[in-house]
Amino acid sequence: MPNPLQTALAMARADAANQATVDGHAPTQDAWFPTDASLDHVHIQVAWDGSPSDADNRENATLRFTVWTPLGMVNLGIDEAEGLRARLLNASGEFFRVDRGAGRIHGTDPDTGLSFCSFSLTVVLHALTP
Repeated sequence: MPNPLQTALAMARADAANQATVDGHAPTQDAWFPTDASLDHVHIQVAWDGSPSDADNRENATLRFTVWTPLGMVNLGIDEAEGLRARLLNASGEFFRVDRGAGRIHGTDPDTGLSFCSFSLTVVLHALTP
């Protein structure tokens, strides 16, 4: 069975051409989150949002996507999250499909002051055939 987190990261990275650049800085996609206010680009964090469950030849994994933006760019984060969520919901592959989760929730990180917008999706993975 494919790794759900790696599958979701691959989907976010494959979508990079559709993601905003900020002052020429390309977006990044990874499991880390910003720890200070120096972020100068859009960053998409992909993380677990619950324990995966499996049954027979498939696995369901709920994943959280958080779009981080530089200081003061609240609307950019909301727009990017909305677009990414829509594109991921339309994604499917030979061994996965994407289902809805909790919709976009935005806020400001109290430690860094950075804006973020989160949503979750359930990735349903099917066993790979040899």
